[in-house]
Amino acid sequence: MWTKFKHKFPLFLSTEQMISILIGSGTAVVTILVSLTGILQVPELFFLDLWFKLRPPETIDSRIVIVTINEADITTLKQWPIPDQDLAKLIEKIKQQKPSIIGLDIYRNLPVMTGYKELKKVFTSTPNLIGIEKLIAPSIAPPPNLAERQIGFSDMVVDQDGEVRRGLLFANLPNQPVKTSFATKVALQYLYSQGITPKLLNEKTRQIQLGKVIFEPLNPNDSGYVNEDIGGYQILINFRGGKALFPTIPITKVLNNQVPVGLFRDRIVLIGTTAESIPDNFKVPFSGAMGIIIHANLTSQIINAGLEERPFIKTVQHAWIWIWIWIWSLIGATISLQFIRFSLCDQKTSLYRLEISIFFQGICLLITHYLIFLNGFWVPILSPLLANFLATIVTTSHHNRKLSIQACFDELTQIFNRRYFDKFLQKQVSKKGNIALIFCDVDCFKIYNDTYGHQAGDKCLIQVAAAISVVVLKFGVVARYGGEEFAIILPNTDLAKATQIAERILQQVRGLNIPHINSTAHSFVTISCGVVSMNLSSNFLLSDLILKADKALYMAKNQGRDRLVAYTDLIGDR
Repeated sequence: MWTKFKHKFPLFLSTEQMISILIGSGTAVVTILVSLTGILQVPELFFLDLWFKLRPPETIDSRIVIVTINEADITTLKQWPIPDQDLAKLIEKIKQQKPSIIGLDIYRNLPVMTGYKELKKVFTSTPNLIGIEKLIAPSIAPPPNLAERQIGFSDMVVDQDGEVRRGLLFANLPNQPVKTSFATKVALQYLYSQGITPKLLNEKTRQIQLGKVIFEPLNPNDSGYVNEDIGGYQILINFRGGKALFPTIPITKVLNNQVPVGLFRDRIVLIGTTAESIPDNFKVPFSGAMGIIIHANLTSQIINAGLEERPFIKTVQHAWIWIWIWIWSLIGATISLQFIRFSLCDQKTSLYRLEISIFFQGICLLITHYLIFLNGFWVPILSPLLANFLATIVTTSHHNRKLSIQACFDELTQIFNRRYFDKFLQKQVSKKGNIALIFCDVDCFKIYNDTYGHQAGDKCLIQVAAAISVVVLKFGVVARYGGEEFAIILPNTDLAKATQIAERILQQVRGLNIPHINSTAHSFVTISCGVVSMNLSSNFLLSDLILKADKALYMAKNQGRDRLVAYTDLIGDR
C-alpha cells in the first residue's frame, strides 16, 4: 500500500525523510518531557539574564529621580535609620520643586528619635507622597499618618536561584482588599496625572488595559518557568538597568540645598537607600541592585508601557514553546540527514562536517533567540537547543547504524556478504569446539547467464540464497562469498552434522526447479558443496579451514557437480 501511495504521489517524502521526521518528533517529545520536570528552569533563567546583559544600552529615564542614602550619607548624618526631623526636612525640600510623585522606600511604622510631630505633619500635608509596607512575614506596617491610597507594598518576588526577575503588581491576602505594590502605585498615580487610567478588560484572564497597552499576568508555565508560584499579579520586569540609568542625588546634597534647579519638578522622586550596609540588596540580571533601583525599574516599565514608549518583555505559553522545540528538532534531523548524504563519498571528513553543522545550528539558534528577545519576547532557548542536538545525534547514529548494517549485507541477495563472513569467522577462533564450513557454488552459472540473461541470473541467485538460508537459519550463518558462490559457517558442528546440512541444501536448491537447459549437471539449477569441519585447537588456522573447504568444493565440481564432498573423503590433500 505504501508503494502504491508513493507511486501516486511521486513528490511525497522519501523513507529516509519520514524516519528523520519521526526521529525529530521523538526527540522533541523527550525534550518536552525533560523540560516539564523543571530541570531546565534555572539554566533558562541564566540565558534570560544573558540577553539582558547583551542588549544595547538603554537610555536614561529622566522622569524618575532617585534620592539616594549611601554610606557617606549615613556617616554624615551619624544615624540609621535617619531621624524623623531629617526625613521631614528632606521631604519638604523636595516638595519645594513641585514633583509629580514622591515615593518613600523607607519603613516608617515607628518614630525615630526627634521630629516625629514634624514628620506626621509632612505626611498629612503631602497627598502625592507614597510610603511602603511589608506584607510577607515578618510584616512591617505602613506609616500611620498616610492614607490607604498612599501606601504600596515593597515585597519582592525571588526566583529559584535567588534572583529578582518578576514584579508583583498586586497581591491578594486572605480577608483583605487587593494590595498594590509601591512601584505600581507610584506609576499609576503618575499616569493618572497624564490622563491614563487602568481598565480591567477580562476578569477571568485578568487582562488590564493601560493606555493602548494590554497587561497580562504571568502563568505558572510561561516561557522558561515550570509550575512556578505565580501568586497575585506578576509580570516579567523589563529591566532598564542599574542606578546609572536614572538621575540620582545623595540625600545630604538635598538637605544642604545643593539640588540643581528644576531637578525634581514634575518628576517622580524616589527616596531609598543604596548603602551596602543596609540589608536591601537583591540579585538582578545585570548585577546586584538595591530595592530602590528595582522599584525604579518597575515604575519606569509601567509608565513607559502606558505611554507606549517602551515595550514589555512578553512571555510565551508552553504550547507554542513545544511547537518551537519540535521545529528545531526537525531542523536538526533534516540537516544531519543532508550531511550524511553529502558525506557518503567522503567519509574522512563526515564527522568534522557534522560537528561544524551542530556548532552553526547552535549559533543560529542563539542569534535567533537574541533577536526575538530584542523584539520583546522571552522564548526558552535551552530546550530547543537540546532538542536540536539530540535530533542531530540520533539521526546520525540511526543512519550510521543503518549503513553499518547495510555494509554487512549483500545488496542483491539480502544475505550476509563477504565482509561479514570474514568478521564472523574471525570471532569463532577464540571459541572452543568444532567449526564447520561449507562452500557452495551454483553449477554452470555462466552458461545460465548466457542462456537466460543477467536479470534472470540475478533472480536465480536470490532464490538460491533464500533456499540455503531456510536450511541454515537455525544452525549458522550464510553469506554470499563471491559471484555465484555462497559460504556457510556452522559453529559447534562436526563433519557428520555439517554433511547432513549440506545434503539438505542440495535438496532445497533442487526443489526450486529452476530450468537450466544447457547445464552439464542437470536440467534444473543445482549447486555443488565442499564441506569441512575442524577443531578450534591452539594450532587452528583459518586459512587451513578455508583452503580445505575450497578443495572439497573443487572436488565436487570435478566429480560432475550437483553433489557434496567432505574434506575427509578426499584422498590426501590433492
